[in-house]
Amino acid sequence: DAPPTSKYLTPHKGAMFYSGNPSAPKRLYFSITGYAEIVPALPHYIDVPVAGSNITGHASLDDSLIVFTDTSYFALYGIDSSSYRFKLIEPSIGCTAPKSIATYSNGAYFEYHSQVFRTFGGQPQRLSDNIDNDWACAVAANARESVGVVWRGKYLLSRFVGNVAYTSKNGSAEDTAANNRVYILDLILLDQVQSPSTAWFKWTNFFPNVWVVKNGPAVNQELLYWGTNRSTGLMYQLSEGGTAGAFTDDGTSITVRYESAAHPEGDPKTIKRWRQLWTIFRAAATLSLAAYLKIDQAASWTTLTAKTLVATRGQLATARWHPVGQSQGCYGQFAFEITSSVYLLFHAYSVETLPIRNLGSGA
Repeated sequence: DAPPTSKYLTPHKGAMFYSGNPSAPKRLYFSITGYAEIVPALPHYIDVPVAGSNITGHASLDDSLIVFTDTSYFALYGIDSSSYRFKLIEPSIGCTAPKSIATYSNGAYFEYHSQVFRTFGGQPQRLSDNIDNDWACAVAANARESVGVVWRGKYLLSRFVGNVAYTSKNGSAEDTAANNRVYILDLILLDQVQSPSTAWFKWTNFFPNVWVVKNGPAVNQELLYWGTNRSTGLMYQLSEGGTAGAFTDDGTSITVRYESAAHPEGDPKTIKRWRQLWTIFRAAATLSLAAYLKIDQAASWTTLTAKTLVATRGQLATARWHPVGQSQGCYGQFAFEITSSVYLLFHAYSVETLPIRNLGSGA
């Protein structure tokens, strides 16, 4: 029941949707609701109902999942494996740059043959009429590598427009400012003036191949980070001046901290007992894992016994903790921290719910 090999993942209505499997390029897989990592072999997939149409990405919009191909896009309706069905929304416009897909205010933004479109689930609106001439890539295949994100009400699309194939991922051509473009569409301005004529502007000194938007320290503040394919392996944060800030990652060891949400209050007639905390991951090197626990919304974390796991390449490893003496409470939160070059597959925790005995009526 492991997820299939996939290029594109989208959470939608409590499930995770997977596509881009090289053995089934027109197939959309979906997990069990509430369990993103569990994808039963049958009947948890549905195929795009058009011959030769390979899936190039998807986006979650309100009640439907929009599923793109190179030449069209569909909406997936339904609530479970027995009711999912495709409806053709647009037969002649699709997504030709899978990493360009980004969502904002219940709309999906995407690139189709060097033009940017927006859809709210119906017919798409073309937005890229006023981008300058160097929007076109010198190598046509580079257009498929465009990477999009929405940040602070703006749609950012990075493209490599040089004379070499972007797939080379190295060389001076990629480092030349003239070959790197970040086109930015102010979505708020676009909707105010109902015209893209003044909405586009451009950066020309870097080429992000991955964007990350993170909530900032202030209310309603979003921070923008990006990485490149350069051999330095640096991660950048946008400064207030609009230029690349100091790097925060040297491309070697990364410290990552994960925290679960605080356990909800739930039914006042039950007690939640934290019997077992566990995490599952795929290791490429020996992993040192520190775990922490809060019970009843404590102000500080309690450190649990650290775990060291020897690498077994290509196999899953599991770490478990059995809290003693502090496992019972109405609330709980679990966190762990890794400092390594491995990558995390997923993590989880388990709880047991025990009924409180009815002691009879009374004041």
